[in-house]
Amino acid sequence: MSVEVGVRLEEVELQALKYLFDDEPGLAKLCVDIENFVVQARELTTVGFYSIINCKLPSGTVGSSREISKKISDPLLATGGCYVCWIEHDFTLCLEGFSDRNWPKALTPRALQ
Repeated sequence: MSVEVGVRLEEVELQALKYLFDDEPGLAKLCVDIENFVVQARELTTVGFYSIINCKLPSGTVGSSREISKKISDPLLATGGCYVCWIEHDFTLCLEGFSDRNWPKALTPRALQ
């Protein structure tokens, strides 16, 4: 299942970005306002989901290309899971949530449920 271009970031995606960026002062500031982002695509995968997100702020805010990942523990994830965000130079973020078991609906963007 995929979603149309140019839609609003959902709360589950914003919370994942906040969690990933909490140790990154410049990036953490982005997550104060959901309006800083536009979702270009969302997809369910066999192990979770991913979202392609455009950031509307100047390049200096996002920084250079890199990857940030953190393990997550949640009562809904029996064996844990992980969030990964690839940050591209053109202000594009690829956010992925995944687990080695079923990914819970509560941690999935509503548009994909």
